[in-house]
Amino acid sequence: MSVAFKKEFVKQYTKFLEPYGFKKIKGRQPYFVRVINNEIIHVLSYFNVKTDSTEDRAFRIQAGVVSKYRKNMNVFDIPISVGNWLQADDSIIKKRDSFYPDYDNYKSIKEISYNDVTLIDSINDSFEVSKMIIRILDDINNMNSVFEYYMKYNPSDVSFFYVLDEKHPNDNESLYFALQQEEFKILLKETFNNIYKDYRNSTWKMIKNGTYTESQIDDWEKTILKNLESFCENKFNCDKRNIDDRIYRNIECLRKHDIEIH
Repeated sequence: MSVAFKKEFVKQYTKFLEPYGFKKIKGRQPYFVRVINNEIIHVLSYFNVKTDSTEDRAFRIQAGVVSKYRKNMNVFDIPISVGNWLQADDSIIKKRDSFYPDYDNYKSIKEISYNDVTLIDSINDSFEVSKMIIRILDDINNMNSVFEYYMKYNPSDVSFFYVLDEKHPNDNESLYFALQQEEFKILLKETFNNIYKDYRNSTWKMIKNGTYTESQIDDWEKTILKNLESFCENKFNCDKRNIDDRIYRNIECLRKHDIEIH
């Protein structure tokens, strides 16, 4: 069933995504991509969801963003069910308007079930949620918006909690931003303040819900703000040659999948 689903998904989504500028990468993995401003790549695919049914299976749409400045561009070699570099549809949409959507009356998007009979219809039913995701991706059209995306959905890739150096496993896009020096510090503070404001609006719900005590929230806030200030005061020890090497390696890797970036 999974082979048949993958084949039909690629067929249906090739037609559906073409008007939005996406195309399937060359290779076995069912990733669809579009290149923005010769440096950003929007990615859309699916992953299988476990179900208790003996007859039906289920899937979700997943999506993500990478740039040519990423530390490693081997993500398109990774099977769709492995790793966490892509975000599930539910996670992307529920965090669109709120940093803590579970406390803001968010109603989860259900996974889509299918079987031999409903296969094509089920895939077509996922187009609506994909359109919602594409509208979110449309706004990620420069590196500042890439940074904001990561801070909301995958902060370990650019977070001020991590040391910026070539050996750090979580340093995916951070080097690019660190090279911006003062501009990055401003961007980091602005982005963090926006998220922090959203966070403050939601914390009282967590306290009321009993998830955290007020003292725990206060301690966490102090730690975050201390780390932010400490990070922004650091002297970045970055070499532009490092980012140039990354770009060269990534372009070669992307060409293997028929993704053109210069």
